[in-house]
Amino acid sequence: KNWYNLPLFQTLWNTPHVSDLIEAKISHPVAEYHHALNILSVGSHDFLPETLTDCRVPLYFFCGEEDEAYRQTAEQIRKFMPEITIQIFKNASHNISVQYPKEIIGAIRKILI
Repeated sequence: KNWYNLPLFQTLWNTPHVSDLIEAKISHPVAEYHHALNILSVGSHDFLPETLTDCRVPLYFFCGEEDEAYRQTAEQIRKFMPEITIQIFKNASHNISVQYPKEIIGAIRKILI
C-alpha cells in the first residue's frame, strides 16, 4: 500500500478501483514485484528515442496529466518523431489504465478501427 502513496500515483486515490488494485497486488510475493521492477522498469533500460526515426508505423503515447516524467518522455520522443500521437489524460497520474479503464479502451479502439 505504501507504494501507491508515492507522488507518482497521487491521483490514483481518487478512483474507485484503487482498493481492488491494492487487494490484487497484496496477494503476490514481494520477490516477484522486485524481479519485475528490475526487468521491466523504464529506469532499467536505455532511452533511445533517436531510433524511432526509422519507425514506419504510427506511434501512440498515453500518459497522465500529473505524470511529469512520462509527459517529458513523450516530448523527448516527439523531437525525433514529430508525428507521434500523445494523449494526455486529465486528472491522472501514472496508473491511467486503473483510473480510466473505459477511456483507455476507447482510445485504443479508435486506433484500431
